[in-house]
Amino acid sequence: MDIIGVIHRIGEIENHGYSFLNRFFYIKYTDENKKEQFLKFKLSNNRVELIDGFSVGDKVKVTFKLEGTEVKNDKKEPVIYDRKEVYDIEGFTELKKEQTEKVSPFYILKEGEEDQPLKIN
Repeated sequence: MDIIGVIHRIGEIENHGYSFLNRFFYIKYTDENKKEQFLKFKLSNNRVELIDGFSVGDKVKVTFKLEGTEVKNDKKEPVIYDRKEVYDIEGFTELKKEQTEKVSPFYILKEGEEDQPLKIN
């Protein structure tokens, strides 16, 4: 799943014992009913640095997997937990490499080519 929104808050990296790290960040977006919504995302272990380089207010696209489980609490009542496991974060204004190659107005000379004057008829 993907969502496009604005970074609302970025948490610090938390260390929960030997090699278990996590970090939370929050996205603000407007839903189909024009209502402002906030989502909390969790980055784990080798993904905690995916948010580095981004700041509060940046527009981003977050790729994630939605997971949910039902467990019993101490009173044997069912409790549902969900999480959004993040796999990628990219700046929304960034162009993909193939897009930039298609729209580039400049021609870069290859090694051995010479700059030739433009012939006008």
